[in-house]
Amino acid sequence: MSVRFFLDKTRIKKHGDGAVNVRCAICIKGKRLTTTAGFSILPELWDQENQKVRLSTPNGKSVVIDGLTARDLNSRLKKIDSYFSDYEAELKRKNEPVGDLKELFGKEFGKKSPDIPAEEETEAPDIRDYLKAFLEEQSDKNKWRTLTVRSMDSFKSHMEDFFNHDKITSIDYFDEDGTTRFVNFLIDDKCLRNSTIEKYTSRLRYFIRWAGKKGYTSLKADYKPRLQKTKKPIVFLDWNDLMKLLNYEFPEIGTEIELEDVHGNQYKKKVSIEKDTAERIRDAFCFCCFTSLRYSDLKRLQRTNIFGKYILLTTKKDTDSVKIELNKYSKALLDKYRDESFPDNAPLPVISEQRMNEHLKLIGEMCGFNDPVHITYFRGSERVDEVYEKWKLMTTHVGRKTFICNSLMLGIAPQIVMKWTGHSDYAAMKPYIEIADKAKEDAMSLFDAK
Repeated sequence: MSVRFFLDKTRIKKHGDGAVNVRCAICIKGKRLTTTAGFSILPELWDQENQKVRLSTPNGKSVVIDGLTARDLNSRLKKIDSYFSDYEAELKRKNEPVGDLKELFGKEFGKKSPDIPAEEETEAPDIRDYLKAFLEEQSDKNKWRTLTVRSMDSFKSHMEDFFNHDKITSIDYFDEDGTTRFVNFLIDDKCLRNSTIEKYTSRLRYFIRWAGKKGYTSLKADYKPRLQKTKKPIVFLDWNDLMKLLNYEFPEIGTEIELEDVHGNQYKKKVSIEKDTAERIRDAFCFCCFTSLRYSDLKRLQRTNIFGKYILLTTKKDTDSVKIELNKYSKALLDKYRDESFPDNAPLPVISEQRMNEHLKLIGEMCGFNDPVHITYFRGSERVDEVYEKWKLMTTHVGRKTFICNSLMLGIAPQIVMKWTGHSDYAAMKPYIEIADKAKEDAMSLFDAK
C-alpha cells in the first residue's frame, strides 16, 4: 500500500499568505484516492523527504498553524497512514475487495473536529496537468532545441494516448507494474521499436524524478524495463563512393538512366531533380563529408567563420567551440562558390534539411549506392530483419559519419578526429573505430589472395 503526503503547489490558497494545501494520496490494490489532508502550510515548513510538518520555522520558532502545533498536525497524518494500513491488512486477511476510499476517508477524517479545521475538498490535478507543467518548465529551464521539443511532444502524445487507454489520472500509477503496462502499450498498440521505447521510458523516469522533487509522488523512478536491443549500423560512404559522388556528372532533368537494385536487377528511371540543384546539394553534403560538420552547423556557417586554413565555429548542439582545419577538398568546394552570394553570409548553398534529405536519396540512387544495409531490431520479443539499399538511408548526418569513418581508415588518431568532431566521450567513437579496424583487417586479407 502507498499512503503519501505532499504539497499541492498548483492550488495556493486564494486568501492566504502563500500557504499550500497538504494533500494525501492513497493507493490500495490499484485503487487510488487523492484528497486534502485537512490543513494548509507554508512550503518552507514542510519536510517533503519525511512527509511531515517541520517542528520549527527557519527562525527557530515552534510551528503553530490555526492554534495547532506541528506535533498535532503530524499526529493527524500518522492517524491517516495507520488507518489505511490497518484497513489494507484487514482486506488481505479476509480476502475482500477494496471499498470506496473516498467514503472511508470522509467518514473517518472528513468531518470537522475540534483538533483540525475542515478544508474545502478540491479535485486533485490530473496527471496531464503535471505533464504539461513538467514540459513547459524544463523546456524553459534547459532551453530545449527545436528537435528536442519535437521529440518531447511525441513523448507527450504517446503518454496522453496511454492515459486515455488505461484511464490514468495519477503519477503514482507508474510503478514497476504501471511502467510495464506502458511498455506493452507502446509495443502492441503503437508498434514501436525497443530502441524507441527505451527512449520514452527514460523520459518517463525524468518526469517522475521531476514530480518527486515537487512533492507530487513518492516513486523513485528507478525501474528500467529490460528490452532486447541490437546495434544500429553506421551508414557512410567509403572513400571510393565519396570520390564518385564528388565527381559525378549529373544528367539533365527528364533523362532516362539505367540503374541496378540491391539484388542486381536492372531498371530505368527518369531523373527528377534539376542538374544545378543536385550539384549544389551534392557540394553542401560533401563539405560535411570533408569537415565533419552537422547539418545544423553547416546551416549556421558564415564566411566570417572561415580563416584561410581552418573553420572556427561554436556548434549548435554542444555549444562547443571547434577548430576544423581545411583540406584540399573542402577548400575547393568553398572556392567554387567564392563569388556567389547566399542568405546570412553563408559560404555554400544550403536548403532545408527535409528537402535536402529527400534529394540526397535521389542523388544516392543515381550514383548507384545500392550496397545492402542490414538492419535488425526488436519490437518486444519479436526480432525484425530488414535490408535496405544504402541510398534509401542517406541523410545529411551521413556526411558527418562519412568524415569520421574515412578519417579513421586513413589512420588518423581517434583523439585528433574527436578534436574536429567535438566528441568528448571516447565511447561515442568506439563504433566508428570498430568499422575502421574491420576495414583494415579486410584490406590486409587481400595479401592472402595474391
